[in-house]
Amino acid sequence: VSTQSTWGAVACENGKQPSAVVRTKGAWNKKVIAPVFDPNGGPMTDKNRVSISSDTIKSFPADTVICICLNECDNGPKCKSDGKTCDGFTTYNDKNKPQYIKSSHENKRWKAIACKKDMTPSEITRTDNAWNQVVKPKFFPDGGAANVGTNIFIQSTDGATICYGQDATVTCTPPTTSGGKGTCSKGSNYVDVPPKVTSNDLTQKTNWYAVACKFGLSTSVSGQTKFVWRDPNSIAPPNFNPNGGKVADGTSISIDTDLADAVVCYTLSTNSTPACSSDNTACVSGLTYDSSNKPLKQVTHNGFKWQAIVCDKVLGPSTIVISNQWEKYVGASLAANIPVTLLVLSLMSIVFTM
Repeated sequence: VSTQSTWGAVACENGKQPSAVVRTKGAWNKKVIAPVFDPNGGPMTDKNRVSISSDTIKSFPADTVICICLNECDNGPKCKSDGKTCDGFTTYNDKNKPQYIKSSHENKRWKAIACKKDMTPSEITRTDNAWNQVVKPKFFPDGGAANVGTNIFIQSTDGATICYGQDATVTCTPPTTSGGKGTCSKGSNYVDVPPKVTSNDLTQKTNWYAVACKFGLSTSVSGQTKFVWRDPNSIAPPNFNPNGGKVADGTSISIDTDLADAVVCYTLSTNSTPACSSDNTACVSGLTYDSSNKPLKQVTHNGFKWQAIVCDKVLGPSTIVISNQWEKYVGASLAANIPVTLLVLSLMSIVFTM
C-alpha cells in the first residue's frame, strides 16, 4: 500500500501452456471498496429486501460502515471524518436491511458509500436502475475490438421490448396491454436473431444504444456499449461515463478503454490538451487516469468540458475525445450511469509477483 504497488498473476497447470500474465488494473491503496447492490434496482415487490455489501467488510467486518440514501439525495450519502459513522444519512446493516416500499421508492435510485476508520471513503455507488423500472439493456460483447459479422446480444427485463441502434435518441413506447409489444422509434426491435457488427461500425467507431420498455413498468434508462466498435488493428478514443451533463458533485467519473495495457491521459478543461509520451507508455501532458482511484466531479468543473486520449505502445495514440459540458445537478436524474463492474476469476495454481 505504501508504495502504491500493482500485482501480477499467471495460472499454471501440468501439461498445458501457462496463461497470459494479468495485472491489477490499479495500485493497492487505503481506499474502501465501493458498495454493491443486490438486486441492483429494477422490478420488485414491496416484500423484497435489498442487500448492500463492500468487499472491505470481509476483511474488517466489525468497523466498516455503509451509509445509504434512498431518495436521490443531491450531495450524499457521506461519512463522518472519523470513518465510523454516517454524516446525517441512514446506516445500513445486515440485521436491518432496508425494505423496498413501492409508494416511496418507485422510480428512485438508491446510493451508498462505505466508510472505515483510517481509510479513504469509497466512491458513491448507485443502483443501475430505479425501482419498478425496466432494467437498462446490456450489450454482449460490450463494444471494443470486433470483426464484421460478430453477433451482438442485448439483455434486459424478461418480456421487455428492446429497441436498439446507432442513434442515442432511440426510444421505446410501452404497450398499453399486458403481454403486448412496445414500439421502437429511431431504432430496430431486438428479436431472437442477434444483430451483427457492420463494416460501418468499425470504420466510424460507433457506439450502439438501446432502451427497453414493458407494460406496467417505467421505461429503462438508455444503455450503450461501454466501448466504441473498432477494428482489432486500430485504436479508439476513450469513453467518459457519465459523459458530462447534470451530475452531482462527488460522482466518480470513468474514462474507459478496451485496451488492458493502455494509458489514459485527461485534462479537466479544454484550456490544456492531454498528450502521450513518444513511446506511448505515459502521459507528458494532463493527468494519468487510475481506475482504482477515479476522478470526482466537483462544483468547480461546472461549465467546463474534459478531454482524454488513449496511449498504447503497440497501436499508438488515439484521437482526443471531449466530454459534454458539466452542469450543476438540480435534483433526481435517472440518466446518470455509474456502473459497478464485477470481475470473476477462475484460477488454478497461482504465482504472483510484486
